[in-house]
Amino acid sequence: NAAQNIGVSVQGHCQTLAGAMQGAFVPVITQACGAGDYEKMNRFVLRTCKFNVFLSMIFMLPLALELPEVMKLWLKEPPPFTTGLCYCAMILYWSSCPTVGHMVAVNAVGKVAGYYSVLGAVNVLVLPVAVCAGYLYRNVYVVMGVVIFFEILNSIGRVYFARCHAKSSARAWFRTVMMPMLVALVICVPIGLLPRLAFEATIGRLFLTTLLCEAVLLPTLWFVILNDEERKFMRERVFAKVLKRVCK
Repeated sequence: NAAQNIGVSVQGHCQTLAGAMQGAFVPVITQACGAGDYEKMNRFVLRTCKFNVFLSMIFMLPLALELPEVMKLWLKEPPPFTTGLCYCAMILYWSSCPTVGHMVAVNAVGKVAGYYSVLGAVNVLVLPVAVCAGYLYRNVYVVMGVVIFFEILNSIGRVYFARCHAKSSARAWFRTVMMPMLVALVICVPIGLLPRLAFEATIGRLFLTTLLCEAVLLPTLWFVILNDEERKFMRERVFAKVLKRVCK
């Protein structure tokens, strides 16, 4: 129970970040849908998904690479399964955050009967299937694997219904959100793991891993993954507000 509560706490912090990003883009997506401008709406749908994924990577990737050490610093003696359940919470979050924009788009269009019927049925199945898996295998990771599997089905369902009702291209989503995410992971994870080759698990290694990850991840996001319009959006809407608050 202690390990599960810690995992749920990590998941809650992840969802707080997702909720903040979703709240920032909901008005724009809803307004574009109301005006019948599906091209603009889907542009912001993809932007929501992309920013949600990559802002979370800035915070979560270094944490994921050094999670066992972080757990020791946080809890001194972590309960059994704590680290594994925190990894499961991160994977669960990353299973849903790339399709948050599609959920907003479907709700904005208003054709939600099929969407909630199908995805609701999927969610209802989670509990009995997870209970059966736990009873058969007696393994908490198998249970969490079931939950993650159904969350992935949820994400696939969001993309499908957004394509049907909001004219959102699944190919464009995969090309502009999922592929860049994989590219960023392939570039950053090996570099973030380099301190493990030379240093023992200490708080110094944690800081070094974070520094290396951010030093590679931030330029990758800015110059490779964001397009010109998105970089302009970040400068005008995000950085300007941050600087304004800092200068007060």
